[in-house]
Amino acid sequence: MREFTVFLLAFACAAGCSPAPTPSPTPTACTVGDEFDCTCANGVLGARRCVATASGPAFTSCGPCTTTPPDDVPTTPDRTDPPPDVTGDPCASGASCATCTPLPGCGWCGATGRCVAVNATCRGPATGACGSGWACQSTDCTDSTECRPCTTNSDCVSGTCGVRACDGAKACVPLGRPANCVTVGGAACPTVSAYRRCNGTADCGPRMRCAPVWPGQSENVCTPLCNDNVDCPQPVASGGVATAVCITSGTRACILSCSRAGTCDTGLTCRRDINGTYAFCL
Repeated sequence: MREFTVFLLAFACAAGCSPAPTPSPTPTACTVGDEFDCTCANGVLGARRCVATASGPAFTSCGPCTTTPPDDVPTTPDRTDPPPDVTGDPCASGASCATCTPLPGCGWCGATGRCVAVNATCRGPATGACGSGWACQSTDCTDSTECRPCTTNSDCVSGTCGVRACDGAKACVPLGRPANCVTVGGAACPTVSAYRRCNGTADCGPRMRCAPVWPGQSENVCTPLCNDNVDCPQPVASGGVATAVCITSGTRACILSCSRAGTCDTGLTCRRDINGTYAFCL
């Protein structure tokens, strides 16, 4: 009788049980726009799309996975991915700029208050346009004061690598908000800002040194290091026409020069050099 029961069980499973699905392999090459079939954890056939992100092309999770699987297929939740979106829109779960921009291939439009798919450059939506407040990454959100460090324009989603006014640190100009970079890569401004009086290099941070404000002068200011003029923070005062230049003699450093009174940043005055000519801001 025991052998007969085992035979019946084996026959029933052979007739009615189905094997668990085998997930499709993940393609190694990711070209924006490509789409590949995949098998969800619940046995449903889904798809993975290659989308543009701030760090480069990346695959979305397999989905949508909304069809109820057969009773005999075990379901194991994927704890590394967010719950599947029933709308099939991978950006639908982004309810704010902060929760939207980390999602692969998604950006936040402040004008509409929606999280939408991005275009190939991540500088706008995949379809249509965003009137204002576009954010591709978290540093673009209007309440952010963090900026990403950069070396050249090509390092930035915005296409512009600028210099921070307080110390000359290079930072990506954000999309959708003013370039207020309180921190760059987590580094805050030094105790003393560029072109202001200092007591020692410790006041000036890692990108500047405490040096004479002008050749032949005894007063010291924080002078940003530079290779050429584009590395020098320019005056930020409204109406100021002083010019920051990179002095190439000795250690390359930026100096804030001026040609007449009333042309320096707020709190600074255009001073004369040892020859009596208007020359520098202090």
